[in-house]
Amino acid sequence: MTKRQVRSNVGALRKRTNQPLNPHFSVGEAPVTHPAVLARTRDRLCPRYQQLDLGKPPVALPDLGPFFDKTRLALRPAVVSFHFGL
Repeated sequence: MTKRQVRSNVGALRKRTNQPLNPHFSVGEAPVTHPAVLARTRDRLCPRYQQLDLGKPPVALPDLGPFFDKTRLALRPAVVSFHFGL
């Protein structure tokens, strides 16, 4: 998620509850998807997208951005969990 999306989503959750939130952060490098893998995946998904009338699968994956940064820290969640990869 982008920084704006993180702030917006957490803000929306906080409006719906006064309970503590527990965001989960991955710590590590953002995954890299090679163009050939993405092309094969799109080819495999095309029939399903058509069946569900979703148009065509995305040409590119969204930028995941940093997994943990000052924006997320500024949210001051009550509890935080981390995943350090496999």
